[in-house]
Amino acid sequence: MLSRVGSDGHIASLFPDRSEVTETDATALPVRDSPKLPAERVTLTRPVINSSKRVWLVLTGADKAAALGLALAGASYTNVPAAGAKGRKRTIFFVDQAAAAEVSEDLIDQAY
Repeated sequence: MLSRVGSDGHIASLFPDRSEVTETDATALPVRDSPKLPAERVTLTRPVINSSKRVWLVLTGADKAAALGLALAGASYTNVPAAGAKGRKRTIFFVDQAAAAEVSEDLIDQAY
């Protein structure tokens, strides 16, 4: 599964502090009145995302630094959905220098 991460830490169309992020019984959900355009969306649920062998998350730009730091530090997935994305085999954050600039070195695996 590949997803861009928003500056608020959202993945797919799972936005912080919304009911969709805690849904566990459905495979996909409608997202109405989304905080980001387009207002009407469809999203996979967290259990479906986490059933993937590998989850790849992409963050670019300085505005994503806080979301990256919170996700790597293990923030609550209801507040930072990217923190709850876990592949069965591996989870990789692909980041640029600007997104990683504010993140503590001990949170970054230098092997990548």
